[in-house]
Amino acid sequence: MVDFQDLRAVMELHGSVVNVDIKRDRVTNNNLGYGFVQFETHEQALKAKKALHGVEVSGRKIRTGWAQRNTTLFVGDLDNTIDATVYRTAFSRYGNLVDDETYFKVDKGFGMVKFKTRENAETAK
Repeated sequence: MVDFQDLRAVMELHGSVVNVDIKRDRVTNNNLGYGFVQFETHEQALKAKKALHGVEVSGRKIRTGWAQRNTTLFVGDLDNTIDATVYRTAFSRYGNLVDDETYFKVDKGFGMVKFKTRENAETAK
C-alpha cells in the first residue's frame, strides 16, 4: 500500500502540498486504498494530476483525479416496520434533501439520502 510519506514526497515534486489524507477503515485502521492530496494552487494540482496518473508509488500504480463532492449517503439495516416518511424526517434534520433522489426501500432494508450540500451529508454521517 502507498503510505503517507511516499505519497507526499512524490506529490511535492509537482507543487506545494497543503495536506495529505489517506483514508483508513474506522474499525481496523487499515488503509482503504485511496486518499486526497491538497495543493496550494489549482495549477499545482493540475500539474500533479497530469504527471502522476498511472505512475508507480510504493509498488502500486496510482490513479489521479479530482475529488468528488459526494452528498449521498447509503443507509442500511432499516427496520421494515417503520414508515419511510419517518426516516426522511429524521435525515432532514441535518439539512435540505434532494427529494427526487432520496428514497427508502424499507421492505429491502436500505435507502439513499441525498443532501443539497456535502456539509449536511457529513454531519448526518
